[in-house]
Amino acid sequence: MRPYIINIVIFIHFMIFIYFFLIFKYFFSLYIIYSLFKMNISNSKFNRDKIQGDYYEKEALKYLKYDSYKITQGYFKEYDIITYRKEGIVEKIEVKSDRLSSKTGNLCIEYQYKGCDSGINTTEADYYFYFVLFCEDNNIYGGNVNKYELYKIPVDELKELVKNCYSVSGGDGGYSKMYLLPKYKCKDYLFITKKLK
Repeated sequence: MRPYIINIVIFIHFMIFIYFFLIFKYFFSLYIIYSLFKMNISNSKFNRDKIQGDYYEKEALKYLKYDSYKITQGYFKEYDIITYRKEGIVEKIEVKSDRLSSKTGNLCIEYQYKGCDSGINTTEADYYFYFVLFCEDNNIYGGNVNKYELYKIPVDELKELVKNCYSVSGGDGGYSKMYLLPKYKCKDYLFITKKLK
């Protein structure tokens, strides 16, 4: 083979390598930007959900009888609130607050996360306090909550209610499995409807 043909072949291979390297670099950069963006959204959603969860745990206390109580901190799958009364009565409460339920008409009862039992399958609570949140202009993601319905459901009865319910995957990353419990099946457990200022 003549030397200039060898040089052309080497040059072509080099240009192909550079071309694919630049494509890889471009898509890798997009992946990094997407990951950072997704992480930022996840963190802001987590923070919003945490603030909302903390608020409704305190709101639940308004509907409980107790002499003392403790709200759990961090990840604690057994319950959210434990109350104590002088008579020796101890109650454990799981608190859920959900904006989407006002649109779908379903309570979402988690039972599995990343393949492991969670939610209804691991709780030690006596009651689920489920706040269905209604937002201004039906804007469930950005609107202010102007009303809620509180469903107070004994856990043993909730386990019976979800037995024949449709199951879906959802939550952050789609890692959760949950039962969709229609609100009309819970009408006997509607504890209070409250308008907020």
